[in-house]
Amino acid sequence: MSEVAIRPRGLACMAVVVFLIAGTPAQAQYGGGSGTAAHPYLIRTADQMNAIGLDPEDWGKHYELEADIDLQEVEGSAWHSIGNADQPFTGVFDGKGHTISNFRYVVQADEPKDGLRSRIGLFGMLDGPQAEIRGLGLLDPEVITASTYSESVWQVGALAGYLKSGSIVDCYVDGGEVAGDQWVGGLVGTSGGTIRRCWTACTVMAGPERTVIPLVGNMHEDRERFGGLVGENYGDIHSCYSTATVRGPEDVGGLVGSHRRRTIADSWARGQVSATWSAGGLVGYNGIEGTVVRCYAAAQVAGDQVAGGLIGKNNAAYVRESWAGGDVSGEIFVGGLIGLNTDERFQADALAGAVADCYATARVCGNGAFGGLIGGNVVTVARCYAVGEVAGRDPSLEKPEDFGLVGTNRMGVGYGGIRDGVIEDCFWDTQTSGQSHSQGGGTGLPTAEMQSIWTYIAAGWDFPGETANGTADVWKMCCGRAIYPKLAWEPMLVGDFVAPDGVDFADLAFLAEHWLQPTGLPCANADLTFDGQTDMKDFTLLARHWRHKHKNASF
Repeated sequence: MSEVAIRPRGLACMAVVVFLIAGTPAQAQYGGGSGTAAHPYLIRTADQMNAIGLDPEDWGKHYELEADIDLQEVEGSAWHSIGNADQPFTGVFDGKGHTISNFRYVVQADEPKDGLRSRIGLFGMLDGPQAEIRGLGLLDPEVITASTYSESVWQVGALAGYLKSGSIVDCYVDGGEVAGDQWVGGLVGTSGGTIRRCWTACTVMAGPERTVIPLVGNMHEDRERFGGLVGENYGDIHSCYSTATVRGPEDVGGLVGSHRRRTIADSWARGQVSATWSAGGLVGYNGIEGTVVRCYAAAQVAGDQVAGGLIGKNNAAYVRESWAGGDVSGEIFVGGLIGLNTDERFQADALAGAVADCYATARVCGNGAFGGLIGGNVVTVARCYAVGEVAGRDPSLEKPEDFGLVGTNRMGVGYGGIRDGVIEDCFWDTQTSGQSHSQGGGTGLPTAEMQSIWTYIAAGWDFPGETANGTADVWKMCCGRAIYPKLAWEPMLVGDFVAPDGVDFADLAFLAEHWLQPTGLPCANADLTFDGQTDMKDFTLLARHWRHKHKNASF
């Protein structure tokens, strides 16, 4: 009797143990947690990180990285990508400021082929309103294609191949290489979500030559598109930057290869960009309904056709309150700000306000249709200026002096026939550019007039302290110092009146010279507070920035 009584108890205990083991597979393979927002799965090792990709049922859960991880031992295609087209990642991955180093993925020739490979990265695909990656850094990733693989490889990014929706916040890629055939970005291949406060410093380029397969669906054109941060973007990008080196056939940008529909704001790029067609320091191709605002690029840009310091081709899209520097070179349609500014929607009139309140300091070199601001234009450009050197590669050009501001302001636009662009209240510096004329329009002025606030107020530009031209206060000029207009969002060294070398006794003396002087214009003397008089308020601001040195503008 006792034996029979004891045995059921033992079986019951075994059943409980088996149930516990089978009921908690995720807790066993991770470092703890239950996958909820309050108790996320904890990731501490490379094996635990790679295990996420093996369990699609958990791709809607919460994860938290507890330590820096080195994936060096996870070679080639041994990485289990997280999320795919059938079941995207819809959860939250919080890097907590940690890094993942040496992530390496190589598309191999022996992988299953369906004519192409897509959504390649640490995360394959994210989709969903709550889907998010945040606080994660990738060090020296390598995402490439084996030379023996002959199919098309697209939607490639070090962090994510495809961010269909959701967000990526406070993430970066430092070092490494990302390569593919179409829609390739240092951080994300294709994005329709939101990317905020992210940056990249890597190399992005086309993979080995292979046959590119035309695609259909939500990818609206069969174009390559390579970007330092994102290859193809139809989402929102805010407060991001890139210093990447980006090389590709077409639609190549220092930050984004191709952008449409939404907004890129408060972002910049300072890398090297080269393409056969449509190269831009910030964006290669800014398409219909795309907006770029409060951005800048100071990149080295080279393209055979269509190259711009900020944007390569701007097609029925908007560029506002932005600037470009660096060097831009190409054969045709080369501009300090935009290479080709057009509208292919076959509108009867030039697109109003397409480009407004922008400037270019970039050096420009081209062979045909090149200008300090825009290479070729058929839309409306308002309140812009250019001061960079403009030169032609071909010394036999009959009229090299005709390219001061815009290379050409009249072109054929598809089936819309020949159209003229409109240049309103725009200027270029005839001395610094070396060009006395501009066949595309605009007004050429010597440096002294270009550095006078009167020039711009008379043309309707909006400055603080005046209301006749508006109250948005788009532009500003440094008090007392000979300088070109700056955009309101740009950081300037307060109190650096005399020379751009820091706030010192020379600036204090300048303020003293104008003590208690009223002014009818903003910043006409030493009025730092824009209240119409130089007094103790201005002295307090100068003292606060005493001995500060000038630094390059950034966000």
